[in-house]
This record gives sequence, C-alpha cells and structure tokens, in this order.
Amino acid sequence: MISASTWPSYRGSQVPPKGVRGSGTVSVFCAVITAWVLLTAILRVLPVYLEHRTIVSVMGSVVEGYASGTDSTSDVREALNRAWSVNRIDQADVDDVKIERLRSHVVLRLNYQAEFPLFGPVNGVWDFDEVEVDGR
Repeated sequence: MISASTWPSYRGSQVPPKGVRGSGTVSVFCAVITAWVLLTAILRVLPVYLEHRTIVSVMGSVVEGYASGTDSTSDVREALNRAWSVNRIDQADVDDVKIERLRSHVVLRLNYQAEFPLFGPVNGVWDFDEVEVDGR
C-alpha cells in the first residue's frame, strides 16, 4: 500500500502547479495531429510514386520487346500507347517520351512533373528528372 508520504508533493499540496497540469493531454493531441498529417501526406504521395514505378516498368518492357531489325519508332510509340492505356497512366503523356533508335537497341527518355492534391487548395509537384531506359 502506498502511503500519502510517498506521493510527490508540490509546495505542500498534491495538486500539480498550473503550468504542468494537462501537459500529457496536449502532448497526445500533438502526436495525433502529427500522425494524421503524415498519414494523409503519405496516402497522397504514394499513388504518384507507384505510378512512376509503373511508367519505368512499362518503358523497360517496351525496350525489352524491341526488335532492332523490324520495329520502327511508330511501333515503339504504339506499344507505349497500349501499355499506357492498360496501366491507366495519366501523369505523363506518351507523346512526351523521346525515342532514340540506335543500331542494336532503343533508348527511351521521359522528363515530366506530377501534380497532386495535398491538403485542400494546396497541390504538390513532384519533378521526375530524365527517366531513361536503355535497351542494351
């Protein structure tokens, strides 16, 4: 059993001073708000990142399926169009992909920005610098 003499005493009383009272509640409230803001930001940014990874994957699969003797630039662009529509990619346009055909392989380059809503009227912009897929 705990006796009254073991309880901390604040200037002769068992009531904490005015500045200390409720600090635990404020800390918990701040932690909850911070967690909510971080979770919301992650849920807004994650689809943008996943679509970027899909774009890189699609470009890689088009490069792997490239036949240097028979495929033309229009064939590569058509394959990109099909993959873009199947994967529902809307951050970047197929027409923005630069196709460089070399003797034995093809190089695809894409430079784009993704704009996405963060909080209310605030939008985020993620700039993906020079996504390059080389078919060597």
